[in-house]
Amino acid sequence: MNYQPKNMDQDDAAIKAVMGLSEAGASQEIPLRTRIEAADALARAGDQRLERDEENWILIPAGQFWMGAQRHDPEGRNYDPEAWEIRGHSDEAPVHLVSLRAFRIRRYPVTVQEFARFLAAGAYGEERYWGAGGCGEFSEPEGWPQQQETPSRPVVGVSWYEPSAYATWAGARLPTEAEWERAARGPHSSRFPWGDLPPLDGQRANSDSGSDAPSAPTPVGNSGEGVSDLLSIDGRGIS
Repeated sequence: MNYQPKNMDQDDAAIKAVMGLSEAGASQEIPLRTRIEAADALARAGDQRLERDEENWILIPAGQFWMGAQRHDPEGRNYDPEAWEIRGHSDEAPVHLVSLRAFRIRRYPVTVQEFARFLAAGAYGEERYWGAGGCGEFSEPEGWPQQQETPSRPVVGVSWYEPSAYATWAGARLPTEAEWERAARGPHSSRFPWGDLPPLDGQRANSDSGSDAPSAPTPVGNSGEGVSDLLSIDGRGIS
């Protein structure tokens, strides 16, 4: 995909939106597909956001939050009409109070560019990183040659063991379910990372919820502020 803006003003605005230099919410004024094309072009030129490691961690303060969701009481806490339920049983219920210590989580999902360093370091063959298992079962993510063409998109096509090993190699760990939900809900326990409005226009989330939805992983940082891209069309992406 070649990014060919109609004029330099459009190019400058798109690049600023991708780099997070514009005011909060201003990036939404630029069409999603334009932002995707600009981000892919920026990645091929060298996306500096991915080089600033310390800036890419978000501190979630210690405290309590309401975890889970329910679909039966519109006036109740964490109401979600689409809460997952099978035969009257919900994996997300009951909504309950959880206490968490302070933790840090990455601003963006792990990108192809970042995961490539894991491969280049020979970590796939280093058993010390694979304490959870899986060492020797994999050599690279699925479709890896094609993924490398879009370095700022989330790495996909991995087993659970591969991101676990990557996190160990990077001096971190995968978030717990409670930590991820706390980061995704934000400080006000919202239904979605951006608030309670559904992703109907294809701009707020990368899903099949709108006619403009890209239907594929997109460059990181195109949706959300703070902890970004917590909703992905491909659940195999590393968050």
